[in-house]
Amino acid sequence: EMLNLARKKMGSISKISDLLLGDIEFLPFRNGSFNLLLCISTLHYFSSPYAALMEFSRVLKKGGIFIYADVTIHEMDTEGFMDKLEKAISAAHGGYHRPSEVRSLMEKCGVGVAKIKTILYRKSYESLIEDKAKYFNIEPQTLQEFLRRATRKQSALYKIEENTMTLFYTIISGLKKE
Repeated sequence: EMLNLARKKMGSISKISDLLLGDIEFLPFRNGSFNLLLCISTLHYFSSPYAALMEFSRVLKKGGIFIYADVTIHEMDTEGFMDKLEKAISAAHGGYHRPSEVRSLMEKCGVGVAKIKTILYRKSYESLIEDKAKYFNIEPQTLQEFLRRATRKQSALYKIEENTMTLFYTIISGLKKE
């Protein structure tokens, strides 16, 4: 069903693209098949980010480019506030990482990190509900109650205000080691 939905959303581009169903831990490609791999806003879905990154590394050619981008946890968030927030409003989300954790995972998987950039952006609570919570029938009050329980440190890290908070989106590029 998801492949059909993707084809519909792709429109005419779907005619020049191949969509395949596969398992992230067992990609249906030979070793060193790709010059470039993108992992965009998906690592937090994988039950084993390490296994997924190892598989990406396996199918990436030596010297190939790997680009990761996803919502990340603030480096100073030692209590996992962002993960708890996501789990409170979305059954499918969670498993977010700090940029330093992703860098370490990539290095362990044979991808040398070349550049890391974290982008801060303001997100309205209305948008958080629209993006995630409505799919799981989570009421806006659930988010509001969760945010009211934030500690001073958490409120400061994520700049929690009446209707918005700051989130972090990190982009990491690297090269498959020789």
